[in-house]
Amino acid sequence: MTKFKTILIPLDGSKLAEAALPAATSIAKHADPVGELVLLRIVPDIWIDDVMLPEQLEEFQTRVTHSCQEYLDTIAERLRHEGLTVTALVASGEPAKQILDGAARSGANVIAMATHGRSGWERATMGSVADKVLQHASIPVLLVRPPETVTGRY
Repeated sequence: MTKFKTILIPLDGSKLAEAALPAATSIAKHADPVGELVLLRIVPDIWIDDVMLPEQLEEFQTRVTHSCQEYLDTIAERLRHEGLTVTALVASGEPAKQILDGAARSGANVIAMATHGRSGWERATMGSVADKVLQHASIPVLLVRPPETVTGRY
């Protein structure tokens, strides 16, 4: 029996983030009993001053959240057809914090996520959600580097 029963997979709508799905689904399928996947999409906080009225901003935020849920539901349905149990969650706020909070709320015992593969100056100036999660997680974190066809790096 594997200890990786519930796997949290943060997704941001990109093919790069989805590169963590094959590893996570493989782990879940080989668990005994089969593991559960928790897909998490984080809606960024939207700050638009002097452009939208508060009610317009609220409506826009609602549309973005709905779109994020539809994205996750599409992936979840595909994974359910593979015989997996999948939960799709949408949260808003700072990504690393929401990933850690989502893992705690869902009872995940591993986080599987793709890394952009940044290094050097780019990594130092932009920071890394994966780094923050790795530094603060109380559970194992599986970092997956996407294939070059997804990142465009050669």
